Amino acid sequence: MVLVLPNNKEKQTIAVGMGEMVVTSDPQTELICMGLGSCIAVCAYIPRRRIGAMAHVVLPTAPTATTGDPTARYADQAIPLLVTQLRQQGVAVRNARIVLCGGAAIFPPMRNSLDIGARNLEQVLVELTRHSLTPVMSEVGSTVSRTITLQVATGIVNIRSVKGNVQVSADLSASQV
Repeated sequence: MVLVLPNNKEKQTIAVGMGEMVVTSDPQTELICMGLGSCIAVCAYIPRRRIGAMAHVVLPTAPTATTGDPTARYADQAIPLLVTQLRQQGVAVRNARIVLCGGAAIFPPMRNSLDIGARNLEQVLVELTRHSLTPVMSEVGSTVSRTITLQVATGIVNIRSVKGNVQVSADLSASQV
């Protein structure tokens, strides 16, 4: 599901759920992905236009039998969908500041386990490269779940660990991140 939000008069926090994507230029909006374990939040911000977007990627690739519209659920569909949504907003996608969060190995290692977090990250990076996009900041891997927020008005991104302490903070509207 992709939500393109109109402007709102009151401050609002929009939680981006698993497999969802939100794109907005509403300065009253904060986007949030909570409790990211192996999932990856792909956050995009266009400073000049103050447009924010966030996709909550769950798995690396869509099953081959998948039919219907693309979704943010799969990395191989989420990144092209994000690029399309930004272009529909009239954005030069090359100006997007990309931040990645999540991709943790939150379960103890098991024999023959599939490291979904690492596979998600690998596929997200492949897709970003296909679209000539490079993350300006990443807080990925490890064994801790995280939450990411993006303030659309300011371009401020905060990434917190599950315990609530800020691990990383950046101003995406700044010339240097």
